[in-house]
Amino acid sequence: LHGGELFRLLKSHLKNVRHIAFSPDGAYFASASADTTCKIWRTSEAFSSDINANVNPVTTFTVHTLSVEACGFLQESSLLATCSLDRSVRVFDVTTGAQIFSVNTPVQLVMLRVLNPSTLFCGGADGSLLLIPLRNKAAAQNQNVSAIRGEGSVEAAVSATVASTANQKLAATLAEAATQAYTIVSPFTEGHNGPIVAAWPISATKLMVASQDGNLSEWNFDLTNGGLRLVRNVLMYRKGITSIANVPRVAAQAVATKTVRYSQLAKYPNDSGVVLMQNNA
Repeated sequence: LHGGELFRLLKSHLKNVRHIAFSPDGAYFASASADTTCKIWRTSEAFSSDINANVNPVTTFTVHTLSVEACGFLQESSLLATCSLDRSVRVFDVTTGAQIFSVNTPVQLVMLRVLNPSTLFCGGADGSLLLIPLRNKAAAQNQNVSAIRGEGSVEAAVSATVASTANQKLAATLAEAATQAYTIVSPFTEGHNGPIVAAWPISATKLMVASQDGNLSEWNFDLTNGGLRLVRNVLMYRKGITSIANVPRVAAQAVATKTVRYSQLAKYPNDSGVVLMQNNA
């Protein structure tokens, strides 16, 4: 990082890498690719001081049929969730490669965020938002499945196979959750009408969501009380949004909502700056 030189090039995917994610314990990282695969790597091997070492994936997931757009480790580093343009969300065992949970949705999925050990958030290519429960029937028996703007209640088309995993209890919970419905919010006027590019929890029940069409909005998420509810549209950025990042509060205490324009971008007329926002949640 200090010198900026390339440390190691990992050549394994056949097409472009769409997303990478590190496990909570830092032992693994995953790479999701347009070649329909998601690969697991050992961090210690990839960043070994032996630059001539031959680094290969620990596991390769090959169940998706179209581009794997995003991935994320669950709280247990032994499980990885993926989403794809094939409209499915899947959970795999990191060490064995066995699939233990899948849910098919009506939209192509381009973004995934693990909100907590029992909930996944996914974003669609059309601006749809999905909240997917990872918990058993008993915990979700009072769940309200809702949609906005005409879709009605959408039942999940699901399948699950419990495989050998380091956490058998969680695997069983996922299998039970596969019979539950998920919450879907359709694209809506003055809201998200383009691919969802990022989502970031700002509290235990609130989420910021950004879409490629330039909309940034705040949502409440609660599987026991209606699923997803729009709190406010924060801003509409006319140049579009490609990503958001959460700045630690200690580094953002003096930052107000503003757009910073960098002189080095002046030769690129379509680049209009970076929006900095203070989170008071």
